[in-house]
Amino acid sequence: MKILHEEFLKSLRDELGERQDKADEILDKLNDENFLLDLTKDLSADVKRSLLKYVEQGLEENKEQTKQFVEKNYNRWRSGFDLLEKLILICIDSGNTFKDDYFGDKEEIHSFYAHIVVRLHARSCRIANEIM
Repeated sequence: MKILHEEFLKSLRDELGERQDKADEILDKLNDENFLLDLTKDLSADVKRSLLKYVEQGLEENKEQTKQFVEKNYNRWRSGFDLLEKLILICIDSGNTFKDDYFGDKEEIHSFYAHIVVRLHARSCRIANEIM
């Protein structure tokens, strides 16, 4: 941090070279930790406010674009999405049936390999749902 501060002061001196009187005044203020702390707080509040204002303007536009994209995409690929959703439901149901038949009412799965298969199947179903 000290190196960064020294580099900042050096570049500031270079910029204000011809106005040495103003440079000395600014450098004296910059050496005061409270001044830097207050300046940083003020600047960060201003930056936050301007960023939020900027993002606020684009937020509604982004939501509208996303909505239009989803509608257009779904209309184009409706039959494929419907088939994928049906397949996901079949996979979830068959996974539940397998788990109930193979393990019964047991809460814990004692077979390491069976545990892996059930978890991979559940994860695959979750990922497929996220894709939808």
